[in-house]
Amino acid sequence: MTSKSLTSKAIDIKGKKYVLVSDRVQYFNETYTNGSILTELVSNPESDMVIVKATVIPDADSGRHFTGYSQAVIGDGMVNKTAALENAETSAVGRALGFMGIGVIESIASADEMSKAKVNGSYTTKFATPKQVEWLRNEAAVYANLDTDEEIDLWIEKALTLKPQQIPVFKVKDAVDKIKEIGQAERNAASRATKHDKEVILKNIDDNFSLDDIPY
Repeated sequence: MTSKSLTSKAIDIKGKKYVLVSDRVQYFNETYTNGSILTELVSNPESDMVIVKATVIPDADSGRHFTGYSQAVIGDGMVNKTAALENAETSAVGRALGFMGIGVIESIASADEMSKAKVNGSYTTKFATPKQVEWLRNEAAVYANLDTDEEIDLWIEKALTLKPQQIPVFKVKDAVDKIKEIGQAERNAASRATKHDKEVILKNIDDNFSLDDIPY
């Protein structure tokens, strides 16, 4: 039986071994006959950025599941000009299967993902697009209750150690999730502090206090 890591099917990319998503899917279907792979578009259909969530369920009766996300910018690169959705879906499925441990040798990333990252013989990091930067700022504005771009960018940089424009395109979804997490934590802390302040004020009110004592 083929090992779960699928070492025999690995492809060498820049001296490291990676497995194709198709090989991960084939292994899953052959090994987990009671399992399923589900995909879902989680981005706005009108956006120029496609985000797909994949969920892998090895056994319908076990309750266990593994998820993976992937995003692609429509028009960014040859493949994404015509098949951004399909491209993102394939990568998301590959990552979900990777988190399950299928086809993992040196990285969760699949050979497909690494091949996409390779441009003109070298690897480059693409950063958040203008629409993604706007998405990051909008989420931060809501959760951190900020107004100006300058305030928002400073808050994001403090929270994530990167300015919005410096966040790699494939990390934007993770960054948004982190912004929500940190923003909600700050809200909860502020709420607890406000509640404490109210309790202190109430404790300091004289028991004989009357509204008639207020001189207006």
